[in-house]
Amino acid sequence: MLDASVAVKIYLEEVGSDLARQLPRRIVTGETVLLAPELVRVELAGALLRVRGPDWRSVQADMARFEVLGITLHPLTAELASSAVRIAGEHNLRVADAVYAALAERSGCAVVSADADFVRRLAGTGLAVSLSSLR
Repeated sequence: MLDASVAVKIYLEEVGSDLARQLPRRIVTGETVLLAPELVRVELAGALLRVRGPDWRSVQADMARFEVLGITLHPLTAELASSAVRIAGEHNLRVADAVYAALAERSGCAVVSADADFVRRLAGTGLAVSLSSLR
């Protein structure tokens, strides 16, 4: 499972972009199944627009490419939102960030994240791992 901090590295040249770009390739080879909440679309678009400014067409193009990566997107249900609120409260997270952790908890996996603070706050839960740990 990946969060928006990893998804954005697929499209921007940043530290860890090489690792982020390997994740969709693992879907193609059958090594893994990648999950994310549908929320990732909005967060990815927002992050790309912050970097690219008024170049919204390139953001739309990247979003179209994101749709064909093979990532299984899950809807933000009332149950998932409720779990996210609980996790946010327990670990002092933004509720939007906790949506990823709630989906990971429900799916029995961990969120791969480039957000060190997110990973630190969830330390010991098994719900988050650092992108850099995949080296």
